[in-house]
Amino acid sequence: MIRMGLVSGRLTRPTAMLVRGDDEFTPAEIAARLNMPEGTVYSWLYKGRLPARRAVAADRSLWLIRLDDVERLLHQRGSGGRLPSRPSS
Repeated sequence: MIRMGLVSGRLTRPTAMLVRGDDEFTPAEIAARLNMPEGTVYSWLYKGRLPARRAVAADRSLWLIRLDDVERLLHQRGSGGRLPSRPSS
């Protein structure tokens, strides 16, 4: 069917067009900037220590994190290397 031109030979994926601010990054981008495991960033998200927003793009959702929030969290961490306990709800 491809040779006959009835079906495209290339598989197409929906593009993930997402409007985000200049200061918003994905967990993978944050991890790469800070040279740390991506799992650490996700851990901060799931424990509520790092605020972020979920954005839907194509068929999946992404976390978007503001760089200011990461810097604030790292500043709270200080030289001791430990993070403060998570905020109570």
